[in-house]
Amino acid sequence: MWDAHGANLTGLVDPASAGSLGFSKSDSRGILPGGCRQSPIIVRAAANDLYVAVEDASGNLLPRQRVDVYSFDLPLHLSLYTGSEPLALKSNGTFILWGAYGYVVSTTNLTDPDLYFDWQLYGLQRLYAALAPPWYSQALELRWPAQLVLQVFAGDGCTPLEGAWVFVSYGTNLAVDANTGSTMEVAVGTNVTASLTDSNGFAGGFVPIAGKGGTVLGINLFKGTYLVKVYYSVGGAPGARGPVRGIPVYDSFTDEPQHRYLHLGVEPPGGSGEEWGAAQFRVAKTNVWGLRVRLLGDSGAPLAGARVKVVQLGQEYDLEPARGGACSTTEEGSAWLELVPGGSCGIEVEWMSQFSTKPVEVLRTSINVVGNTFETLRAPVHELKLRLVGPGGEPIPGAEVWMGAVEDGRKRRLGSTDELGSVRACQAPSGTYAVEAYWHGKDVSPGTLAVTASREYVLVAKGVGKLFVKALGALGQGLPGSSVEVWKGGEKLSSVVANDQGLSSLLLPYGEYFVRVEHGGLVAMRPVELESPYAAVQIPLGEFTSLFGVGLTPIAFAACCALSAALLLLLAVLFHEYAIWRRKRLPQLFR
Repeated sequence: MWDAHGANLTGLVDPASAGSLGFSKSDSRGILPGGCRQSPIIVRAAANDLYVAVEDASGNLLPRQRVDVYSFDLPLHLSLYTGSEPLALKSNGTFILWGAYGYVVSTTNLTDPDLYFDWQLYGLQRLYAALAPPWYSQALELRWPAQLVLQVFAGDGCTPLEGAWVFVSYGTNLAVDANTGSTMEVAVGTNVTASLTDSNGFAGGFVPIAGKGGTVLGINLFKGTYLVKVYYSVGGAPGARGPVRGIPVYDSFTDEPQHRYLHLGVEPPGGSGEEWGAAQFRVAKTNVWGLRVRLLGDSGAPLAGARVKVVQLGQEYDLEPARGGACSTTEEGSAWLELVPGGSCGIEVEWMSQFSTKPVEVLRTSINVVGNTFETLRAPVHELKLRLVGPGGEPIPGAEVWMGAVEDGRKRRLGSTDELGSVRACQAPSGTYAVEAYWHGKDVSPGTLAVTASREYVLVAKGVGKLFVKALGALGQGLPGSSVEVWKGGEKLSSVVANDQGLSSLLLPYGEYFVRVEHGGLVAMRPVELESPYAAVQIPLGEFTSLFGVGLTPIAFAACCALSAALLLLLAVLFHEYAIWRRKRLPQLFR
């Protein structure tokens, strides 16, 4: 058996098809009914070649178009895609297009049938041509009668919007069936087709052609009246598959009051003067804008390295700049997104402070994007002044202070307290912190601290008491101006001067110490143990009185008195002897 071109097609006719082609059915051994063996014969049957071209309304060849070829008589259904040349289907030894069977060749204005339900394209249009038997090799043209070339821009009117969903729906209840040329009734608002915009913002795509620049495929339709809607999500659609997850950013019915409808090849009613050519170019300026934020703490200090996310429709999108796959604010606390759907959107901020090992959420708020938007966000991140005091509110100077978050915390040294017992902690988010303090080698940590605002926090050290020391004289009197020192392990920890009653107080961690008291050259040292918030000790120096700033004990005072009496007696004797000597010498002066 041979085809119309003389190709050998022996064995390609199955028993089920033999009768329809005028052949007798033979069994598997080649025996005809009645027992006769089939002899070789040559038959020419209509096995054809088919060329299919899908064209737009202007007659331009459309690549990347889905073409379906199927037959109601044969178990055949082919899904192919056009290229830069017409689609060629040629009969050969393994594939035959029988002219004796009828075929239908069709194309749709949606290249991926899997999106039919995802995008709810219940008004999908199909352009088809029927090949009734007998038919012969031919070139078949499937030409769309109308075309919409739509370029989508952001709100500034010059930035192409890539990855936006463009939906075309019926604007009235009538359209022209391109297959029959008759008017058909349709449902207003039913989605006819959809497309994702390319990098130039074109719906339907742009195909480069070597030496010719390229061609815009556009959206190919039946003649009719349509509406256009555009949806967009931050960063654009990640891919064509799946349901639409975008925010409406353009609706020709509401955003174009003078041109709500697109009349493609259908004259608008009332002679409005609107364009109604079958092929049209339109621009959609959407409600998509740039967003820039600056993140500050409540004291105005910028937060660097924070992760800022926009939340829309339950999806989270990182702002730029990115570091390690996530947003990281600049040293000035800045982050941005070039294209964000207008309207309300959520903002979430995560930041890892120096007091934590993990990022924590420091801000959750919402902003309204209207035009190109700049927002200053203030997160509850605080500047702290910690003042470490004793049980009576006395400042504790020289203590080493550390701080870290209670949950997933990391201890950081804040430094030593100053004379007022103060030390600063920078950029601490709201939360609970563990504060540790070490003073004179003892742990005097005040415990946890709940941070809620930038202010001064007074922390009472634990394990700290006040030691009252009174320097006493021999008669139990206080010794004013006494020098009091506290020693431990050969190191002087603190010193103070007693008041006019000989009383002094020293703030110390609980522990054992030596107290040294000095007054007027008299020194006394005594061990003491501090184990409660308040303790008192009296240290006698045995001073009876002082002379010329020198303290005297009773014995020293008595000795001093005896010495003074002896000195006075000596002076009296000397004076008396001098008087006698002088009387003896005076008469001689007048002789």
